[in-house]
Amino acid sequence: MIGTGNFMINVVKDHTEKVDAGFTAFMGSDGSRNSAFIGGDLIAIPVTTGAKEAALEYIEYVLSEAGQIEVYTKNGGIPIRADLFEGNPYLTDDHMVFANASTVGDVPYTTVYQELMDPWQVANQRIFAGEDVQTVLDEQNAIMQKIIDAGH
Repeated sequence: MIGTGNFMINVVKDHTEKVDAGFTAFMGSDGSRNSAFIGGDLIAIPVTTGAKEAALEYIEYVLSEAGQIEVYTKNGGIPIRADLFEGNPYLTDDHMVFANASTVGDVPYTTVYQELMDPWQVANQRIFAGEDVQTVLDEQNAIMQKIIDAGH
């Protein structure tokens, strides 16, 4: 079992002769309903852009029905708009597992997200360098908690 995102559908489809994969949503902590983490797709326009209007036009297109279906979904993604799930010719049953999970998913939010990336990166580097996992996580968790506390 692997806890991962819908991008895995495209990875696995190239290896069906070796892998008989199936997809299912995570169960909630009490087992009574599905649970999901959703999010991660971001679009931003840098303040230094010389083409703000073109960038806004692109964002409008990407969020439109044509952009969501003919670009995003056609290339393996799941539309961010639930109204584009039904009848979408590019969504397989596997995609629909993730699409349906998105209706019960939560998008965690914090104003200090970027600040949390530094201790997270340090933790990964130290763990992959062979340091004790629990010690590293305890230390970096304390740093992360201080960042969270200061951000509220």
